[in-house]
Amino acid sequence: MCKGLPNNKAPGYDQISYECVKYGGYKLYEHLTDLYNNIIKFTHVPQVLKHSVIIPLYRGKHKPRNLVGSYRGVSLTPTLNNILEKLVLNRLKPWLAHNEFPPPPPLQQAGREKINCVCLTYMVLEAIRGAVFRGNKVYGCFLDIKSAYDVINWQGLLVKLWNLGIKHKLWNLFEHWLTGSTAHISTNGEASSVFQISRSIKQGGLLSTFYFLVCYHDIHSFVRRGSTQPLTFHNRDISSPTNGG
Repeated sequence: MCKGLPNNKAPGYDQISYECVKYGGYKLYEHLTDLYNNIIKFTHVPQVLKHSVIIPLYRGKHKPRNLVGSYRGVSLTPTLNNILEKLVLNRLKPWLAHNEFPPPPPLQQAGREKINCVCLTYMVLEAIRGAVFRGNKVYGCFLDIKSAYDVINWQGLLVKLWNLGIKHKLWNLFEHWLTGSTAHISTNGEASSVFQISRSIKQGGLLSTFYFLVCYHDIHSFVRRGSTQPLTFHNRDISSPTNGG
């Protein structure tokens, strides 16, 4: 997997880039294998892997530069943590696919293969046009979860991971991974003091989309409790499409 790591990506606070690992040689790979095996065996993530640098990115569109809401914080985590996230996610994917997660029929654009926001928009528009052509009324309700990543509660996330079927040793790993996370903000060459993080998931984290899906996938079940007929596209229920994550 190390050979396939991308180039020219910003490193974390430790300044270890993907290239350092990618071209580090097999001796380095052996040490990393031992490190990751022990992390999983003892369900203990070293504190140095749980610290991130938050870079505020200006949202543009003439937003006031002196307001916090005009910026989006992107977290740069250590490269060794990113590789660990990728390893865990790769192991999870077959299990998630076998258990149909995210569950059908909701059309979740984020974190799904062979689907994107363009496909999602096309299907919704065609489904609406078809319903109107048949003389049906179409009712819509839009929900914008502001700062969706920032408001995620870790305790709720851990409960949903357990309910999903991720239990025991793997659940303990996720619990320890989240607990004790720290960060500092860096901008214009200046760094803030280090602070504890007790909620939210990282913008740019490899596991963040998965966490997002775990937290919000069941919102569709509440949407479908009404008495109206679902919006369909080629007999596929797309009454609660989600574009985000």
